[in-house]
Amino acid sequence: MPSMKREDLKRAKGKEICFLGKFDTFSKEEIERLLEEFDIKYSDEVSENSAIIIEGKVLSALDEERSYEAYKRGALVFGYKDFEKFYSENINPDSLLMSLKLSNNQDRILRLLKNESIADRLFLKVLRLYDWKEEGLMESDENRAVTSSFIKRFYKKERVYDPTVIYSPSSLYHIILSSDDPEVLESLLYFPDFRFTLSRKNRENPKTIFEALAANAAINFETQKRLYMKNSEEIDRFLALNEGVDRKLLNKLYERGSKIVRRNLAANNSIDESLFEKLLNEDREIVEVLLEFQRIDNERLNKIRQKNLEDEIFASLGKNENLSKDILRELIKIENLDLLRYIASNRSVSADILDALYRKSEDIDIALASNPNSSIELLKNLFEREDRDIDIALAANISSPKEILDALYERGDLEINKALATNESVEEDRLREFMLDSSLKPYLVKNRTFTESILRNLGI
Repeated sequence: MPSMKREDLKRAKGKEICFLGKFDTFSKEEIERLLEEFDIKYSDEVSENSAIIIEGKVLSALDEERSYEAYKRGALVFGYKDFEKFYSENINPDSLLMSLKLSNNQDRILRLLKNESIADRLFLKVLRLYDWKEEGLMESDENRAVTSSFIKRFYKKERVYDPTVIYSPSSLYHIILSSDDPEVLESLLYFPDFRFTLSRKNRENPKTIFEALAANAAINFETQKRLYMKNSEEIDRFLALNEGVDRKLLNKLYERGSKIVRRNLAANNSIDESLFEKLLNEDREIVEVLLEFQRIDNERLNKIRQKNLEDEIFASLGKNENLSKDILRELIKIENLDLLRYIASNRSVSADILDALYRKSEDIDIALASNPNSSIELLKNLFEREDRDIDIALAANISSPKEILDALYERGDLEINKALATNESVEEDRLREFMLDSSLKPYLVKNRTFTESILRNLGI
C-alpha cells in the first residue's frame, strides 16, 4: 500500500475523506483543522463523494466491505498509520506548542505522546507539558503509557526485541545511564522521581532517576544546575564523580558537600587546580583518594611533596593509573617501600619502569612477579630466586612464559596449583587434570577462559 502524500489530498479538494473504525491519536476536531487546509470535509460514512478512505486500527466486517466498495469506485485507501505519519509530518511545531501551552489540553498532549510518528525533538518538547498529576511513574494508566512511549523511542540496547521491554522500569534505567543525548536526558527532569529496585551487587549504583541522571557525563549544563538545585546529598554524590560536570559547579559541590561528596570529588579527574589544592588539605582518607585518582603533573607533584605527607599517605600515588613515565621515574627514586610496592603492582605501569624497580628491594618482588606487564626477562630473573611466595605469584601471572608454568606444574605443590588453576595462560589439558582434584575446583571456576571452553564443549 503506497504512503499518503500531500498530492493525494490536493486531488481530493472539495470532496470528503472517510474515517472508518477506531482512531485515538487525533480527535475529530484536530483532523478537521488539517483537512480545512485542503478544502476537504471529514466524514465517518462512505459516500459517492468519498475520495479517500482511512482505515482505523480496528474495522468491523461491514466497514471492511464499505472500504472495499469505495476502493472499487476509485477511492484511495490508506491505513491509519499512513494518515498518522502524514499528519505528524505536517504539524507546525511552534504553533502546536503555543496552542498546547495556552490550552493545557492534557488529553491532546497524551495523544501526541502516544503518537509514534511525531519527531523525537517535538516529542520531548510536548513531554515537558505533560501533567503527571503528582502521581508516580507507574501509578496511573496515563503515566504508564507516557513512560512506555518514552522507552519505546529511546531504548537503544542491541538485543532480540522483547515487547515487555517498554513496560519495564529497568529499561528506563538503562536509557538514563547509557544515553548520550543531552536533550533526552534533560527531559527526564520532568518525570516524577522513581526508585529503582537494584540487586545487592549494584547497591552502590544510583537508585533513582535523578541520581542516575547525575551520574551520566552527557548531561548538559542546564540539567547539571537543576540537579544541583535539588540540594540532595545522594544526587550530589553522583554529580561529584561525574567528569562531565562544569568545574565551577564542582567547586560549589565542595563548599556545601559532606565528607563523602568531597571524597568523590577527589576521584573526579575534571577538578581544577583550586579544588585540587583544597582537597589536598582534607583528611587522610580524602587525600589518599586524591593521590590515587588524579592526573599528576610536575606542578601537582611538587604541591604534594611540599605537604610533607606521611609515607603511608604519600604511597597512595603508587596506585594511580594516570601517571606518566616521567612522574613514575621521579617516584621510584623516593625511598618509600609502600610506594614502590604499589607501583610494582600497578597494572598501568609499563615493563621498562617495572624493570627499573627490580632490585630496589626484595620486598617488592612478589608484586613484580604478579604484574602481567613485567617483562619476560624480569619474570625469569624472579623465578631464579627460588622463592615459594614468588613462585605462587608467577603461577597466577598470565604473562609468565610457558617454561616457567611447566616447571611450576611439575612440582605438584598444592598452593602453586591453586594459582595455576586461575591462570588463563595454562594449557587446557593441565587445567582439565586439575578438575580431578576437588580442592582445585573453586579456583578453576575463577578461570574465565577455561570455564568458557567447558561451556562451548557442552554446547551451551
